[in-house]
Amino acid sequence: MWNYFYPQSLKVVDTSAESEKYRITRGQKRLHRVGKVSFAIPLLSLKWHGGVRVLVDLANALSEKGHRVFIITPKNRYHKYYRLQPSVKLILTPTCGKIPFISHLYALFLILLKTPPVDYVIANFYPTFYIALLHSLLYKSKIIYYIMDYETQFGPFPYSLIADITYQFKNYIKFTVSEWVKQKTGGWGYILHPPLDESFFRPITEKKEKVFTVIYVYRRSRRKGPELFESIVSSHKLKDVRFWIVGEKPSLETPNLQYLGVKKTEELIKLYERSHLLLNTSHFEGFGLPPLEAMARGTPPVLTDSGGVREYAVHNYNAIIANTVKEFEEAILKLKHDTDFYNYLKKNGIETSKGFTKQNFINQFLSLLSLKK
Repeated sequence: MWNYFYPQSLKVVDTSAESEKYRITRGQKRLHRVGKVSFAIPLLSLKWHGGVRVLVDLANALSEKGHRVFIITPKNRYHKYYRLQPSVKLILTPTCGKIPFISHLYALFLILLKTPPVDYVIANFYPTFYIALLHSLLYKSKIIYYIMDYETQFGPFPYSLIADITYQFKNYIKFTVSEWVKQKTGGWGYILHPPLDESFFRPITEKKEKVFTVIYVYRRSRRKGPELFESIVSSHKLKDVRFWIVGEKPSLETPNLQYLGVKKTEELIKLYERSHLLLNTSHFEGFGLPPLEAMARGTPPVLTDSGGVREYAVHNYNAIIANTVKEFEEAILKLKHDTDFYNYLKKNGIETSKGFTKQNFINQFLSLLSLKK
């Protein structure tokens, strides 16, 4: 297997055979010599998702530093949910079909064709890793694999095997969002924590609801533990607790459950502030942004020990770790009635969140690539 790649020098891609649109000019070569390089981020979709938001943040930050950044994604899988800087070049590939396996292969093929010659290709999902691999063979680009989850557990065979194969290569620069993901994917590479949006660090303006309220970010995925959440909501002991759901709509309907839909960042921040707790029932998480986001807005999380959350969640310090319905019941009721303990978790959670800024994120990223001046 190939040796682990450590970035040592920057190499300008020879694009003389490429179209004028992406040709590197003399002026751009001068930018390379002073540390300005080009990045491509292939995405199977650009929609509402924590991992996508992190990549958009990265693209915007790199662009603000003067680097050339391209995002390539299918036209029918692009939603204008996250704001891209005008200097980030968005390349939309033709609409792909709806037949699951074939449409994905076709989408990947089109993304590869439309990805311009660059210095680095950033992959964060095992299908896009193969795009980066082929691109590196065609254009001598370097691969950055930013692994945000243990994707071997995502689906049945053969998808789990296809994901696992990507971890066997060592010809790329590897970042993982947590120590848990790092160990699951071979035990090597750099840890690069995803950042919170700057808006999460503004002064808190909303007051807590009069009714004790728990917020939950819902996704229809078995690994998110929806069955555990539904058991908690249905608990007779919690009948006086109100549950807010944001994200996808659940099938469960109870008198104390209210579905609020998909919310943009500003709306989500206000809901976090008004809630008393955030609930997270995932079986495994590469990192898990919602609990950290809630901490930043003064809302302690009650969550499962799902792996990646260990990067910031400390039991009885800034969060409560629970793994059964009974433990969740006890944790929610304790925080409902014990004001001193609630405020203790709240204060420590706010302090914890301050270490996860965009500035720290981009500085660490550039330092690890030896691009920071």
